[in-house]
Amino acid sequence: MDAQHEGTNKHIKHRCFIKWIEKNIKSRQLIYHVPNIYSFNESNSSGSFADFYNCQKDISVLRK
Repeated sequence: MDAQHEGTNKHIKHRCFIKWIEKNIKSRQLIYHVPNIYSFNESNSSGSFADFYNCQKDISVLRK
């Protein structure tokens, strides 16, 4: 879990999935990451934890 999110509800799971993809799905690569411009605000419980990630097939890996 990310240290900055330790106080969140138990049903919320923060996962570092990009590292998992890099390790387990070699045919995918991260194209871009868009940080959330509406970050979660604890003082009024508004916003979101979600960023946007886009991955695509890495054709060079598939040809090996």
